[in-house]
Amino acid sequence: MMTELTEGSKWSQQWEITQPMVTVHMSRAVLSTPAMIGLIEGTCHGAVESNLDAAQTTVGTHINVSHLAPASLGEVVTVSCELIAARGRRLEFEVDVRVGDRVLSQGFHTRAIMSDLP
Repeated sequence: MMTELTEGSKWSQQWEITQPMVTVHMSRAVLSTPAMIGLIEGTCHGAVESNLDAAQTTVGTHINVSHLAPASLGEVVTVSCELIAARGRRLEFEVDVRVGDRVLSQGFHTRAIMSDLP
C-alpha cells in the first residue's frame, strides 16, 4: 500500500558528471542542460519511489528551471528537492542543483503518480 507523501520532505542525491552528460562549449566539456534536467527528474523520482506501490511509478509532467552556471566533466553535483505539494496524483518539487556552494540551477518540477493498468 502506498505510504503518505509528506509536504516539506527533503531529499538530495549526488551525481558525478560523466562523458555522456556533457556538451563542449569553447573547448570546455560542461554539463548539458538536458542531462541536468535528467538528474533533477531522477532525484525527484527516487525521492518518492519507496512510498509507492509496486505497480506505481512517477513521470515528469512539467519542469521550470534555470541553468545559471557550468559544471565540468568529473565534478560532483548535488541535486536537492523538496516536496512542496502533494495533491492526489500530482507531486510538486522545488529543486536546486549545486557544485559545492556554486548554484547551477533552481526551479520547480512536477511529477504525476501513474499506475499499471490491469
